[in-house]
Amino acid sequence: MNKIPVLPQKFPYNEMLLRGQRQFETRNWSWSYRGSILLYTSSTNVRSVCQGYGYDPKEYPHQMIVAKAVLTDVRVLTKKEIALAFRQLNPGISNMEVSDYIRYGIMEDRIFPADLGFFFAELTRIKPAEVDYPRGAINMFWLRGSAAKTFLK
Repeated sequence: MNKIPVLPQKFPYNEMLLRGQRQFETRNWSWSYRGSILLYTSSTNVRSVCQGYGYDPKEYPHQMIVAKAVLTDVRVLTKKEIALAFRQLNPGISNMEVSDYIRYGIMEDRIFPADLGFFFAELTRIKPAEVDYPRGAINMFWLRGSAAKTFLK
């Protein structure tokens, strides 16, 4: 059976990946899968990140697959990568705050990166496509059959 995994993300994280403003996605769960993957933008917006990067959520598709890529690696992030992710998730943060986070791991009112990085190659924007999204909070889901064939070409 044809199938392809879909990784859902809040807005604007997929857009940031597509524009090179993020180099990897962070998660708190590991995954042995490597290969083709689709990126789905959920209905949820991360307001502070949208404001920090000047994204107007109304101008971008939500609840749709917006990109395809190849998942090449999932691994524990280095301290340097955690600092980079922390800065990207908290626009306008000072170097001192980043240093304190890396050193002590505790800060209030900030978005924290997870410990694992999902690294992609061949990241490509595609025409936004609606798919049947499973109910509930999920880490990822699989498109199967004819829905998957559309993206496996």
